[in-house]
Amino acid sequence: MSETGFLDRSLLLDERLYRYQLFRPRGEPPAAGWPVILFLHGAGERGRDGILPTQIGLGAAIRRHPDRFPCLAVFPQISGGRCWSRPDMAALAMACLEKTCREETVDPARRYLTGLSMGGTGVWYLGARHRDVFAALVPVCGGVHYPAAASGSPDSGENQAIYLARAEAIVPTPVWAFHGALDEVVHPGFTRGMAAALTACGHPPRHTEYPDVGHDAWDVAYQEPALWRWLFAQRR
Repeated sequence: MSETGFLDRSLLLDERLYRYQLFRPRGEPPAAGWPVILFLHGAGERGRDGILPTQIGLGAAIRRHPDRFPCLAVFPQISGGRCWSRPDMAALAMACLEKTCREETVDPARRYLTGLSMGGTGVWYLGARHRDVFAALVPVCGGVHYPAAASGSPDSGENQAIYLARAEAIVPTPVWAFHGALDEVVHPGFTRGMAAALTACGHPPRHTEYPDVGHDAWDVAYQEPALWRWLFAQRR
């Protein structure tokens, strides 16, 4: 019988060992294989232990309502001052997903990408570069640069150009984006800008902005039962 729950995993990439976690649900996989979610953590969960990324966001939601997650979930971790929009760290995330797809029974038509804060920024970045991989994207309080403080006004010409380029690369992948209107860490204007650009490309996303929520929009977004019903219905 296969182990279930949050399991320790490791990956050797460019002669460096990275620890990460894999969540495996109870029971046998469906005939087509398990859906799989790749989760990108925020800046506060960087490290080398491989465990911190499961503590907030998706991991916390799985622990609270495991019945909502008949899927595998992959939790890579980056360290130091790195971010997901660095090519080497984007490669790490994709390598963890690919290793999981080799070792587990995975439905290749139901691979999903989500992340929060710095990880939400990573969702826009990786989603635009791997449109052929993911069946849906769920960015939570993400920007288009990291760190947000270096990205200037959400309405700047530079950011408008990035919104359009990312949207054109992402379409037609389904997107449900979340943000808190009171977020003082990553301005909600970044998610609004991406939503507007996707709409201009002919594929309006689902866009939920919580009026009374700050940066920790993931606490609300990942507890939305409708999110997971929607996500698991998406197929490539």
